[in-house]
Amino acid sequence: MISIQRKGIVQNSMLINSVFHKVIIDSYYKKTIMYKLSLIIFFIVCCLNNSTAQSDVSIQTELQTTFSYAYIQVEGKLLSRKLKVKVDLGDSDEQIAEGEKLSEILTNKKSYAAILNYMSKIGFELVNTFDLTRSSDGSGGTSGIIYVMKKAEE
Repeated sequence: MISIQRKGIVQNSMLINSVFHKVIIDSYYKKTIMYKLSLIIFFIVCCLNNSTAQSDVSIQTELQTTFSYAYIQVEGKLLSRKLKVKVDLGDSDEQIAEGEKLSEILTNKKSYAAILNYMSKIGFELVNTFDLTRSSDGSGGTSGIIYVMKKAEE
């Protein structure tokens, strides 16, 4: 009778051991599979990210553009609400002629925003603004504004 009980205990312990080992081995394989899967996903994401970064660099080198700049001086006319505008586009004869043409178009506008809107319509973008200050007889003050604008050259 003792041998029968021992057989049952041995069989039960073997069954418990096999179940225990199966659970441990299954969890080990699951962890290993999850680790490998997460590692593969990580490498795929890194490769995709690297490939998009490379394409952006090539696009940036192709899209390097040059700009032409405009220096626009805007002052108020004496005893008037209209504005006097002087546009400076550069030193070449063509740039001087175009600057004078723009000066004539923009002079007598009543709003600083109207000047900016017109220049924006012809492709210029505002870069910076400065106050135009003048001092006479010891009194200083703002007498106008200077716009620095840029336009992408074709």
